[in-house]
Amino acid sequence: MSDGMRRRVLACLAAGVVCVLVAGGAFAWYFLGYIPDSHSGSATIPSGQYFSFEFLVFGSGVEIGYRFIVEAGTNIDVYLLTLDEFAQYQTGQPFQDVPFSHEDVRTVDGSPYFNDGRYRAVIDNTAYGVAQPSGSAAIVRYDLNAGGRPGWDNLLGDFVGAALLFAATIAFVATVVLMAAPPMVEPPAFCPFCGFATSSWVCSRCRRASPVGRPPK
Repeated sequence: MSDGMRRRVLACLAAGVVCVLVAGGAFAWYFLGYIPDSHSGSATIPSGQYFSFEFLVFGSGVEIGYRFIVEAGTNIDVYLLTLDEFAQYQTGQPFQDVPFSHEDVRTVDGSPYFNDGRYRAVIDNTAYGVAQPSGSAAIVRYDLNAGGRPGWDNLLGDFVGAALLFAATIAFVATVVLMAAPPMVEPPAFCPFCGFATSSWVCSRCRRASPVGRPPK
């Protein structure tokens, strides 16, 4: 391979690497960048009422964290519900099976795994669940951290990692091979014996083999 060809191949390889990095950066920004959705504060919940807020989960199998602490008042029920379950709660229908519920508690925390979707956290000071209102307000401090990576799951992560590793390996091997290949000397531009312009190792005018490509003085 000639030096000129080698430079062109290396330039194409470098341009390809740049394109891969730019595309990978855009991909990483959307799919790998963590988008937080945090909620914290203190709620005063009168007897017979509830307090709720919506939180979002991006991706599959996302670990969230939460803590609810009753600072004053009676025990409470805490529910982490899908929107359908929340609609059921609002109508007063009993739950059949809610995996993320904590009833008759003063302090509760956890770090379960959720799938992509919209959810509502409910702090209940009504007679809906096990805890019963005492006629006084419950002051509850809450802290919930959700969010995640849009469109992300473990299988996609394995695939992306393998693809990037494969592309990096190919680029590295190609660069090493090109750099290690011996340079190919190009044919002379002029015959060193008669000065005739040529593009081969044997002059077409004097028919002599030319070891160098330098015009005579």
